[in-house]
Amino acid sequence: MRDGAVESIVARCLVDPGFLASLRRGDDVLAPYGLDDDERAALRTADFERIRNFSGFIGKVQHNHLWESFPGTRRLLEDHGVEIDVFAGFREEQLRLRRTSDRAARTLAFVDFLERLVAISPESGDGIPGLSDVLRHERFCWEIARERGQHGRGERRSSAPPAALPWPELRRRIPVALGGHRVGVFRRDPCVATERARAGQALQAPAAPFVLLYRADPHRGSLQILEIDPTSASVLEQVNGLRSVRTVIERARRSGQLGVPPSGFREFFEAAASEGLLELRKRAPS
Repeated sequence: MRDGAVESIVARCLVDPGFLASLRRGDDVLAPYGLDDDERAALRTADFERIRNFSGFIGKVQHNHLWESFPGTRRLLEDHGVEIDVFAGFREEQLRLRRTSDRAARTLAFVDFLERLVAISPESGDGIPGLSDVLRHERFCWEIARERGQHGRGERRSSAPPAALPWPELRRRIPVALGGHRVGVFRRDPCVATERARAGQALQAPAAPFVLLYRADPHRGSLQILEIDPTSASVLEQVNGLRSVRTVIERARRSGQLGVPPSGFREFFEAAASEGLLELRKRAPS
């Protein structure tokens, strides 16, 4: 047996998750190494699951910064004994990003990966109860904090009060979220669930859906979390800073199967603008 032949293959497993996965499946990927019988016998006794777990542990350590913004999520993964497995699954994507110094990009990549994982692992069966609620809550808080830091405070307000605008003019305006916002539907109160997760306590059972608006107050710079009705949520989900009030209403009525006539949304937009949630801007000349 040549010195280091097996060791070099094991070392590759730690930095090439695809290669490791092939070995775990029993694929014939060792032909380029020209292994002799003794070396092949040594590899047949190798514990590739243990190697995968060690690779996941390395990834976990390299993501310790997630405890700063996603402590509830990390605690749930840890308490349910899946943290190493999750980071092992993320290892290939992590290694693709290892040359970037942008921590936010690495954080976002992991959160996106975990959300995809949660989507195919529901709360029944092998899922982790409450993980989707806690993860989305912490993601919204993290994203809005970043946007607040990037854009600062004190965005301009429209010159005309919305109540003074004729309805045809208001429908042509572009609603723009001031300070950024997110809308989420949760199975349990995510604020309570996240506090319990961070403390290592059992989460509350699912209840009636919680529809919440997360927003950054553009003047105070603080995060606000408000409970809103499903109709308002359907409207706000369509606001992207490009669509007109008319288009937002049309899309909201289709997506939410809302029977409210278009003119019935006027009060919502007037109130949202008066409260500083939205600005109704004129469309820029083309």
